[in-house]
Amino acid sequence: MLVVERLQAHLAGRYDLRGEAGRGAMAVVYRAQDLKHDRPVALKVLRPELSGTLGPDRFLREIRIASHLSHPNILPVHDSGEVDGLLYYVMPFVAGESLRARLTREPQLPLEIALEITGDVAGALDYAHREGVIHRDIKPENILLQDGHAVVADFGLARAVTAAVDDDISSARLVVGTPLYMSPEQGAGEMQLDGRTDVYSLGCVLYEMLAGEPPFSGPSAQAILAKHLQHPLPPLRTIRPDLPPWVQERLERALVKVPAGRYRTAADFARGLVPPSVKHGRGRVSRLLTLGLLGAGLLASVLVGRQVAGRRGADAAPPRETAATIQSDPTAIAVLYFDSEGPDSLTRSIANGLTEDLIDQLGQVEALSVISANGVRPFRGRAAPLDSVVKALHVGTLVAGTVEGSEDSVRVTVRLVDAASGTQLDSRILSAADTGMLALRSRMVQDVAGFLRERLGQEIKLRELRSSTRDSRAWVLVRRVEGLRDDARSLFVSGDAAAARRALDTADSLLGRVQRLDPRWPDPIVLRGWLDADRIDMGDSAAAAVERWAPAGIREAERALARRPAFPPALELRGYLRFMQWDYAPGADKRLLIAAEQDLRGAAVPDNPSRARAWSTLSYLLLRRGSLAEANLAARRAYDEDAFLADAPSIVFRLYLTALMSRQWQAADQWCDQGHRRFADDWLFTFCRLTLLYVPGPRTPDVPEAWRLVRELSRLSAPSEREEREPRWQMLVAGVLARAGLRDSALSTLRSARRAGAGDTELDYYEAGVRALLGQRAEALTILDRYLRASPEGRAFVASDPVFQGLHQDPRFRAITAGPM
Repeated sequence: MLVVERLQAHLAGRYDLRGEAGRGAMAVVYRAQDLKHDRPVALKVLRPELSGTLGPDRFLREIRIASHLSHPNILPVHDSGEVDGLLYYVMPFVAGESLRARLTREPQLPLEIALEITGDVAGALDYAHREGVIHRDIKPENILLQDGHAVVADFGLARAVTAAVDDDISSARLVVGTPLYMSPEQGAGEMQLDGRTDVYSLGCVLYEMLAGEPPFSGPSAQAILAKHLQHPLPPLRTIRPDLPPWVQERLERALVKVPAGRYRTAADFARGLVPPSVKHGRGRVSRLLTLGLLGAGLLASVLVGRQVAGRRGADAAPPRETAATIQSDPTAIAVLYFDSEGPDSLTRSIANGLTEDLIDQLGQVEALSVISANGVRPFRGRAAPLDSVVKALHVGTLVAGTVEGSEDSVRVTVRLVDAASGTQLDSRILSAADTGMLALRSRMVQDVAGFLRERLGQEIKLRELRSSTRDSRAWVLVRRVEGLRDDARSLFVSGDAAAARRALDTADSLLGRVQRLDPRWPDPIVLRGWLDADRIDMGDSAAAAVERWAPAGIREAERALARRPAFPPALELRGYLRFMQWDYAPGADKRLLIAAEQDLRGAAVPDNPSRARAWSTLSYLLLRRGSLAEANLAARRAYDEDAFLADAPSIVFRLYLTALMSRQWQAADQWCDQGHRRFADDWLFTFCRLTLLYVPGPRTPDVPEAWRLVRELSRLSAPSEREEREPRWQMLVAGVLARAGLRDSALSTLRSARRAGAGDTELDYYEAGVRALLGQRAEALTILDRYLRASPEGRAFVASDPVFQGLHQDPRFRAITAGPM
């Protein structure tokens, strides 16, 4: 029987094989349909001769280890197994093309594109190496190009084969890898490899992207490996004389024969590919942190969503393009917050808790598209017309309910409603008097699943309830704590910070009682740590609050991790607070930032109900670290997971900003417009329109429109903010005038803004940009030097700002922007 027939016979009901999509030295890949999840996948099968040599146990174990990698530039592993002696694993099917296909069509790539691809791959490798995973087979066939980004495939195949071979002495002479891209030590059969072998392979790939051929070739694998070991690197500029000399220098370091002479990490290699002469390029491999025209002070308040962020993200509808696709779909579901009968705050807390647990459970069902709690929260406690809810959320099915009674005798009425007609499809009355609160909760979830099963005509498979307690008193107290946190936020926003802090203190005391009732339950410990994060947000001085409360919150996270290792909510808390410590402590040890990133990556997993928030924080961290492409992808993951997050405006603005800094003008326009549609009253999305006129790009410098946007910004901003910001906005208009060739008007507007903003050190940044646009290089550099002496953390902003791209060749510019951020 043919391999494909053997596979189909054993995998029937799980995967439908649609034909061969490609083959390599170790495996054959088939295009298939995942029948359970109704999605196209790539099913990769080891060649039968290799499967027979290796044996399955160690191979599959190593594949599972690699499957835990979670990174925007790594193609994940969905599934793996053995059928009839064949070893296979399953990955997403990428609709784009491989780098090999691109090089077949276009053997020599432009330097800018080659560096972008290298930067994406280096980011994936750097992350994997820090997780202890070496790829061992980096080559164009394993680099896929999708939506303008490079994604590394087969993270696990070479590792798994190598691990399995290590267990089999008879196979010890099998060398895993591809000779054209194999490091000398790997070709020599050394088993103790580290990340520098992947750096060498990536250097070979970059060489081929630029030269049109790999650095070494030959009639046999042995001949090629001998050249890797003995021959000097062929001069790249002999083949591509248009390339700058530094390219050859960087490649020579990546391709040193002895690992100790190479770049120490993949991240170091990426940084080495960003000399001053190209730092203004598209920037995927450069340390472009953010658009400097924002100013360093404004950046922190705009781009990271603190715990007390405004609720505009929850008040607005999702993007129009999403609404169009799900408006009449019955699988698009909103669970509205249950009403509570009577003024009892405890009943209200129970109603909120039951609602959020139901949202969490249904949200894990892949057949359903469930609006997050953030999305339905604006409708909590108010009688909104049904058509308004449906119009805002674009759903086909509603779940509503009512909670009444006391803690011991709670009664819940739950209803299923057709969103289009308002017809009640089913209802059920449940009581805790007979079964207890937690049993009621489980029964409610099962009954709603039954309603949906009948409505949709398909199985609704529920997972087990996430981490919880068996003590109903503990569950109820946690619901009260969540209510107190809501109260604290409202009090703080209204200006009563003292009352807000008292509410947090009461919540903290209740959590102490919860831990005595159920010491094994990790959620209340994590929640106690988030109270410390709330105290940071509500402190008079952010830096002082971080210094005081972040260590306390981190201790709570580590207490939870001691009870449940790798618990995603605890990792998220610790990662967030570690990042706050780094962000608010000048000169903080960069290892703190690395630790925060590792925590947040561990938290951005399906098992974490707040993974969207983890992705959002991670995206901001990556932006601050200088990983622009990764920051964009992480922000997109946050937005895709939950478009209603409280900091959704910041996420959308971050997506706009990272697109702009990558010179992806169309994407920047789209995110700015989408933000304006969703958050019309948020000044950020009028501001982004003004910056698009200011930054040298494809938009025409429309002066009347720029002044109109300034008036709009003034209307949208609070009076306390307007006085400081208006001179900066006027300075941006001066830049638009400069771009339009209206030099005298630009200088007049500049001087007027300068007078109005006397004493604002951030205005130096804006003025330097206008001077640069006017061609006044010496003045721009003098002002930049003054600004960076006062704000050295702004170096990265200056180095990446498109407004200053005309200064990049100037030695003085290089000198004043040199140094760490």
